[in-house]
Amino acid sequence: MSKKKIILIIIVVVLILLLIPYRKDMLWDGGSVEYKSVLCKYTKVHRFANTGGYEEGMEIEFLGLKIFDNTKIVNDINSSESVESPQETPSGKVIAGTANTIQVEKNNLQDGNRFNKYLERDGKTIYVASNIKEIYYDDVKTKHVLKDYVQNTYQTIDDSIKHLTNYLSLFSELNDGGTKIYKSQEYDITIVKCNTTIGNKDYFIGDYSMSFDSNSMCKG
Repeated sequence: MSKKKIILIIIVVVLILLLIPYRKDMLWDGGSVEYKSVLCKYTKVHRFANTGGYEEGMEIEFLGLKIFDNTKIVNDINSSESVESPQETPSGKVIAGTANTIQVEKNNLQDGNRFNKYLERDGKTIYVASNIKEIYYDDVKTKHVLKDYVQNTYQTIDDSIKHLTNYLSLFSELNDGGTKIYKSQEYDITIVKCNTTIGNKDYFIGDYSMSFDSNSMCKG
């Protein structure tokens, strides 16, 4: 074998090694996966779009420059084609919804607490009013228990709850640093997003009638 052929083979092998992904990263954008090599980055996209749907497809970067992108938005909530049939909760209550829906299942009897700890993640806690049995989020493809949605979709608590508050109205913003209260009578839900000057970033979720209580919410 000639010296030129040997050099050519070595170059080809080196290029292949530089292009083969050696690391896989799960992104906190709704479920995208990145595969990285020395020269390239391949991203299998499944991320939330600003419209409330998903972006899906493939992106490829070479030396930091995007050379391929076939991502597209699917299940856009602003599109009339995205409307689904009514969904049924485990309690049997049917709620007519659009592409993405929020469903609140209540208890017949409350326990002795005003709020119960629902989930801790990212140094923050979600508290749920004691008259709430469960919260569901239907993201077109799957109906999630909220707890599973937060834990299993590779995103932060803030990212997850934002996809709920996108469907609610901003009811008020407190002067305690920026705590926000979101409400929806249609979904029978209230979400309090704490943002106090003392650093409380927790969430409190209840039904539509829930009002802010400074004695039990967003405390230090």
